[in-house]
Amino acid sequence: MVQKTTESSNLKRLVTRILGGQPTKCQNVFFWLMILSLASWPIFFFGSIFIFDASYRSTIDAISRWGMVLTIWFYPLYLLPLISLSFRLSKRLRAKLFFYLCPLIPLFIFFSFYSLFSSEYADSKPEGYDPSTFICLDEGFAKDVNNVYYCNEILKEADPKSFRVISEEYSADSRHVWYREHIIEGANAASFAVLKKKMKDYFVEMGYDGHDCYFHGDPLHVADMNSSN
Repeated sequence: MVQKTTESSNLKRLVTRILGGQPTKCQNVFFWLMILSLASWPIFFFGSIFIFDASYRSTIDAISRWGMVLTIWFYPLYLLPLISLSFRLSKRLRAKLFFYLCPLIPLFIFFSFYSLFSSEYADSKPEGYDPSTFICLDEGFAKDVNNVYYCNEILKEADPKSFRVISEEYSADSRHVWYREHIIEGANAASFAVLKKKMKDYFVEMGYDGHDCYFHGDPLHVADMNSSN
């Protein structure tokens, strides 16, 4: 019994030394819960390795990934200093609840990097693009005041002012229609649209301009447009 009391007293002194002051019972319990969180750290450490599976899109992408990973990897190193700092600030500010916000700090840092990673700022950009006017139109198409881009390559002869995205693969401006990066010769840019046709158990995209139908950008030379609808 004496030995257990001594061990309990030693643990209390250890917690007091780490925190830099005498905690309340609730703060003491919270402290040990934070220490127990280290038991799940190896799982997050292993999972974080897969963040690097895909190649880097940009410098911001690399920074945001490393920020997320290092927040996880260094958790055992900064946990105790973070708990101690939170406890000292809670006493100085006379706000005990501040101490219990401690777990939110690494979460806030992690999700800040994750938000940056998920934003358009982390996407790869075309060489020589104008950052002040650059906008992403969808996953493949983008434009700035000077050019239109498909998969970060300049879409030749495209007019940024009149350019519009029709679908994931089709686009047009006032003069031309494109299938991906290829101009569809003879297609009517003003009336071009994309229709989804059901083929057995799946749908395919068919280009349509009122004069002909197009599959993968190739004209089908439809003789009777009414029969194709």
